Amino acid sequence: MSETRKKKRKGLRLLLLTLGMLLLIGALILVMYLQDQKKQAEESAKESSSFVLMDLWDHEEDELSSIEVEREDETVTIFAREGNGDVIWYQEEYPEASLNSELYPNMVSLGCKLSVYQIVREPAEKSELASFGLDKPYARVRISLKDGTSHTILVGDVSSTGNYVYILEEETGNIYSAGKNCRTYLAYTSDELYLTDIADIYTNYVLSYLFVQKKGEPAIEISSYDSSKDPDNYFKSRSIYRFLQPYDFTSVGVDTALQSNFLDDLEKISIHEIITIQAKDEDLEDYGLGVEPEYRVNVVTCNEESDGEIKEFTTDYLFGYTYGSDNQYIYFRQNGENIVYGVDVASLEQFTFVPQDYTQKLVFLSDIKLLRSGTLTIGGQKYMFDLRQEKDESDNIEYQVRVNERDVDTAAFKTALQNLFLIMRDTEIRAESVDYDPEDKIEVTYQFRDGTDKTLTFYRYNEFNYVIKIQDGLWMTCSYYQFKTLQQSFEALLATE
Repeated sequence: MSETRKKKRKGLRLLLLTLGMLLLIGALILVMYLQDQKKQAEESAKESSSFVLMDLWDHEEDELSSIEVEREDETVTIFAREGNGDVIWYQEEYPEASLNSELYPNMVSLGCKLSVYQIVREPAEKSELASFGLDKPYARVRISLKDGTSHTILVGDVSSTGNYVYILEEETGNIYSAGKNCRTYLAYTSDELYLTDIADIYTNYVLSYLFVQKKGEPAIEISSYDSSKDPDNYFKSRSIYRFLQPYDFTSVGVDTALQSNFLDDLEKISIHEIITIQAKDEDLEDYGLGVEPEYRVNVVTCNEESDGEIKEFTTDYLFGYTYGSDNQYIYFRQNGENIVYGVDVASLEQFTFVPQDYTQKLVFLSDIKLLRSGTLTIGGQKYMFDLRQEKDESDNIEYQVRVNERDVDTAAFKTALQNLFLIMRDTEIRAESVDYDPEDKIEVTYQFRDGTDKTLTFYRYNEFNYVIKIQDGLWMTCSYYQFKTLQQSFEALLATE
């Protein structure tokens, strides 16, 4: 290769390198220029953001026909129609479904009036759009009017100060700064726009009523207990609640910690998706949400207002079939509504549908003042006790206790009596009858001051348990060791002088 050709090639490479460097420097200068221009625009807009420069449009609500928001994730359109003298907004998929009154008016407000603070570009060059997020805008918004005219804007980036957003008016090509809420109001999804509020359980209020049921199993129904309305009920639980179902509340008490155990750890229903806005009654069966849902949770809480009025808050949840690859979701609706949701199955799992989980120890008597005397037959021994009441100078009741016609220590007797009153159940058996040893039994008889009495009989069920019939079709087993402790406590009473 000749020296001349080598020199030519070397010169060409040098020329190309120089041109490349010039292009790179030019690009950097352009970027710096655009950033400087954007900064100047932001500073200028910031100075004038305290007042409105002008309104791009100003219409009454009844002049609007539709508002369309086209985003990358979806296109949301709301339409207007007249109804009883008002403007009713709806979505085409479910035209009769109400829209969320806390959300859609924000979109309508933009349709009625759009105020801007500063003209950033008039008009904008195509090369400038990227600097303001308008080459690939967040949303394209079209406001259509009943007279056939319309307005279209592109919504771009939020400013670096976070105070406003950039918008481009398609009709003029101008870029303006507008309030940042403009972008917020255009972010609603079509599902969010429907009136789909799920009532929360007011966990900081007082639980007054509870109904839970799994399909095909006994319902659990509990209400708060007002002793003033039933002063002669000797067998009421120590709890402020009593069973309406499935137990006879005179025999089985509600867990005294129900208020905290049930309410304290409850979480809000976690919505995964909206399945349908207007399910027909016959369709609800397909989701397990028909007349007999798979699960139901009805809760009433109450609170005393400042004026002394008691206000109640009711939630009534229905859960249906699970779905998803791992059954991680479950169909859900609120009783009385036909909106079907898919919610996290954990929303159901926080409730228990096992009756025993709501019971406390087997409390057959809670007020010693009602008791006159009684008999305990256990381990072949009979213990007869009576309580004599006397009032001191301050009208406080004092007791003198005798067991098998012997005076015993009152405090020690109360401890023994607690072992008798509070028998812990292990399991429940739902059957008309069970096999037990009729000869091995423990019997308790209470005589009350009003002349009535009640007898409880526990039969040996197996090596570790006794069993007692609570009501027709329901038995409960109780640990043998509790009765051993009971027997020892009464033996100790008579062993002391």
